[in-house]
Amino acid sequence: MKDIIDEVINECREFANDHRVGYNEGGTKGVRNRVEDDAAQRLFGEVSMIKPKVILEVGTGWGYSALWMAKAAVEYGGRIITIDFGSEATMKANEFFIKAGVSNIVTALNGDARQLIPALKAYKFDMIILDAEKTMYKEFIELAEPMMSQGTVILSDNVIDRAADMKDFLDYVRTDGKYKSTLIETEDGLERTVRL
Repeated sequence: MKDIIDEVINECREFANDHRVGYNEGGTKGVRNRVEDDAAQRLFGEVSMIKPKVILEVGTGWGYSALWMAKAAVEYGGRIITIDFGSEATMKANEFFIKAGVSNIVTALNGDARQLIPALKAYKFDMIILDAEKTMYKEFIELAEPMMSQGTVILSDNVIDRAADMKDFLDYVRTDGKYKSTLIETEDGLERTVRL
């Protein structure tokens, strides 16, 4: 099964490199919409090590990072719930999940994460991945806090290259006292935060 997932990961990487989604300031299309390879491999390692039962990902993109996490989660029966605002991206990500044979453990939801996260209150998240609108990271975390347990791990992408956009979030997780947070040096920067 891992060979099939690896093939689809490679296909998804190529697709994401050729198809940018979303819009930059001024209305030009062009968001990369996938994590860098070093961050994706780090996600795989974290999931393999921690073995979270339920992972919440905010920012599906084309499904690249979810595929990496699913590659680890399929080994122990973990589950991934991933949310994206873009319907085009969600549909394509679902195609990749089906092709990789992981659609039974990955649920892709389309819509506004600010509305969808509270609707997931029946779950306890052992891991949360943030790679969506950077200015909303703090809001996403605050909405998910009732579904966290002590030890929940939060991995947040782009904390070096987009730090100014998420200053409130970084201040919150680094100084609030509810969390222990550390910067992991990846190409774009990955913050590893643990709920105390």
